[in-house]
Parts: sequence; C-alpha cells; structure tokens
Amino acid sequence: MIEHELVYVYTIDRIVTTVVAVTRTSATVAGMTKVYTAPKFRGRGCAEKLVAFVCEQKLFGGTVGKNGTKSSPSSSFESVVLFVGHTLAAARVYHRVGFVGVGPGKKKVKTAMGTEVEVYTPDAENWLELGFEDTEIGHW
Repeated sequence: MIEHELVYVYTIDRIVTTVVAVTRTSATVAGMTKVYTAPKFRGRGCAEKLVAFVCEQKLFGGTVGKNGTKSSPSSSFESVVLFVGHTLAAARVYHRVGFVGVGPGKKKVKTAMGTEVEVYTPDAENWLELGFEDTEIGHW
C-alpha cells in the first residue's frame, strides 16, 4: 500500500508515529480517509507534517526519494478531501494545513435578552453513517 501511495507514514527515530490513508480517489479528487497518530506522539506536529506532505504529493504529484530528490509526477489531483467527524478534536490540525469546513465551529451571538451565548455553526456537510445493529459507528 505504501508503494502504491495509498498509505503514508511519518516516523521519528525509525518508529512509525503517524499514518495517513488515501483510499478514495477519482480522476480529479484524492480522499484521505484515515489519519492516526499514536497517543504518545500526539502534540508533536506529526499529523500536521504528514497531512501537509500528502496534500502536496496529491496536488502537485511526484515522489520524494530518500536523498530528497523528486521524481516526475506519478499522479496529480485537482483537490484533496478529508473525511472526519464533526467533533474531531484534531480539526485544528487540518485547519492549519489549509482544510476548510472541518468540524464544528462556535461563535458568540447575543440573545433577544442581550446575553451572549456560544452557538454551534456547522461549516461542513453532514452525512448519515450506517452500520450494523449493536456496533460502534464513527470508526472506519
């Protein structure tokens, strides 16, 4: 899967810390479906670096060899999409990379009584997730 650029890994001292899967693609769109960082490596920027790298590879093509040389583009897409839950705590990582519409936003509004409250502002499309009876949904 790594050789075919379906799964990318980020390592620290030869330890895999983060994985990104790009398993949903069309002629023009590459879709990231899984981003995972091992708990002990969270907060170190691993996911942000790997997601940014994958986006660059999918948008501009080419692969980078061990010595830093770049090959000719192997595939180039018009856009990259990311499938995540609305309440995902890692949404700020995706925002820093440049994704928009990731997770819920909050804004303060004044009520008719003049008090300020935070309200949910969805900035992403909703979807219906179907699963089998008595199973946990939300994990791909």
